[in-house]
Amino acid sequence: MEGLGKVINNRKKVQSVAAEILLILTVFCLFMTSACISKRSDAAHYAGIFALVGAGDILILFLWICLALSCRERAMHLWREKGIVSGKILGPLGAILFCLVSRAVQLGDTPRWDGLIYYGELMRACQNFNFTWGSFLNGFSLAAHPTMGFAGLAAIGEFLNEGGYAGVLATQLILNLFMAFCLYKIICGILPSCSWIYHCLATCTVLATPLTLGTFSYFQPDAGTVYAFVFILYCVLYRKNILLFFCMMLLASTKEVGVVILGGFGVGLLLGKILFGREGKNPAQRFWTFLKSPLGIAGSIAGVCLLIYLIYFFASGKSMWMVSNDNIEGFSTFSFQPDYIIFKCKQFFVLNFNWLIWSGILGTVLYILLRSWKRKGFSVFCAYPEMVVSLLMTEAMLILFYCSYVTYGLPRYHVLIDFNAVLVLVILLPNCVRKEQFYCPAVAILSAILFLEAYVTIDPVSLVAFETRDTGNGKIVTERLGSGVTGQADFCVYNHRFNYLDKAYNEILKDVNYHEGMDVLVWERSDDYGFQAAGVYWDLEEEKMVYSPGENRITIRGTERKHFDSGAFIPGPEAVFISTPQFGIAEDVAEEYLKQYYEIRYKGYVDVALGGKVTFYVCDLVSVGGSEG
Repeated sequence: MEGLGKVINNRKKVQSVAAEILLILTVFCLFMTSACISKRSDAAHYAGIFALVGAGDILILFLWICLALSCRERAMHLWREKGIVSGKILGPLGAILFCLVSRAVQLGDTPRWDGLIYYGELMRACQNFNFTWGSFLNGFSLAAHPTMGFAGLAAIGEFLNEGGYAGVLATQLILNLFMAFCLYKIICGILPSCSWIYHCLATCTVLATPLTLGTFSYFQPDAGTVYAFVFILYCVLYRKNILLFFCMMLLASTKEVGVVILGGFGVGLLLGKILFGREGKNPAQRFWTFLKSPLGIAGSIAGVCLLIYLIYFFASGKSMWMVSNDNIEGFSTFSFQPDYIIFKCKQFFVLNFNWLIWSGILGTVLYILLRSWKRKGFSVFCAYPEMVVSLLMTEAMLILFYCSYVTYGLPRYHVLIDFNAVLVLVILLPNCVRKEQFYCPAVAILSAILFLEAYVTIDPVSLVAFETRDTGNGKIVTERLGSGVTGQADFCVYNHRFNYLDKAYNEILKDVNYHEGMDVLVWERSDDYGFQAAGVYWDLEEEKMVYSPGENRITIRGTERKHFDSGAFIPGPEAVFISTPQFGIAEDVAEEYLKQYYEIRYKGYVDVALGGKVTFYVCDLVSVGGSEG
């Protein structure tokens, strides 16, 4: 029987390793296959590559079938033993379903501001990809960032739906669903004594973090750091060492801050192993045991590979840290600036109910320490306390980095900080209240609060602590350090509230029956509205803004007041002027300006529920520069 047990265990290990390798190869095959589909018009030119990729796809599919057949007996045994009503099925299924439903409403969104810049570069990278390593490294470094990991995954959707953005969102949704499953398993592993109901509720709460959920459709590599980090946690907890190395490289090549995340996580895990590890009699032995473990070896190899990549990155003339000298947010460099640190700490610890999350973390930690002091022994209600230490150390490293590295004060940079804070809280909460009938409802209420905050700003403390603008349907946080209040751009991307602008603009252009010869006029910064003179198109059939040319698509002629006044823009016979309360434009001032050049045909309003109100004027050109139009 003992020999049979060893054979079964060895078989499980072989199957697990095979699945890890196949999963990594599948990711590469998906990228190459989608690229081949995109380049199918050049099939003759890439015939050899197409044949090689096709053969690889067939081989990968065959190996997956073989692996599934080898695991079928164990899978059927678990199914018969647990049944469909088991928490092992319902728990992760509930978390995945919540993830799907909570993000599905964003699948029709379009990118804007920095997200549009990133997406524009992704489109060009996919268009210029020619199946060479150089075209991948150079093309998928979006906006001068080392983003090959995140951009490489997003490219799968872009290749399959060029210029539509729906493909990218579909890819991100799939990554979110995988993340939901991994997150559920992580919470199960750390809190094995809790029921599957709490595991599911806790997972949904973390997935509802406003910055994570609210910016799902906002294309940014910062979101990629969350996906990769969750995959790393899963691999560490369930000893998926080959997959762990791949995910480490994925995180390091998603954005520069990935190095900081890996450093904080590694140091925290090492510290946690020294404090709580079971291997070795003293901290020194535990230290060396950790370094010799698969995790320590994978981390060391990842560090060497990262160093080689950084040498290549700098040797190619690129720069990670942009340095110039404008104002406090006009440069990126390491510096000690108290005003900047205070501003960042407001974002870390106040925005989006973070004051509630961090108060909960502080309260639970103090309770655990006090209880341990009274009992004269440290005890926690979780199986892997070292994982909590690593999460807190990651938080500390990121907060220290963002306080010392002075750059644009964008809330979306902190998406992983907020995500990890909620994760730490739901892990620590059962340590204070042992009865599930108390902490399950508490987590459910917290999940509902965070879900609402992800779409509508309901946090009263944030609305008081930060500068805001009235959208016509409530307040939106738009604070920008060093330059006063701004009504637009990435400074108001802290949840999904900003996206009402896209819905309003599409509704306006649809209402005025936008067509050739009609201009879109705004007060200033037409790029912040998304109405550049080129690169933004109106789809006449689907009646929405798109970002690639095509049949039945016309370029949106957008300009701002200063270009119009200077004569740099030659106006057409008709125009629609768009004004929003969020941008601080008084209607009487706008009307007075328009009457210099136009006859206002009619004035309309678009009211986006839970978003804001936007005013628009349909005008006929009368004169420009004193001459009749």
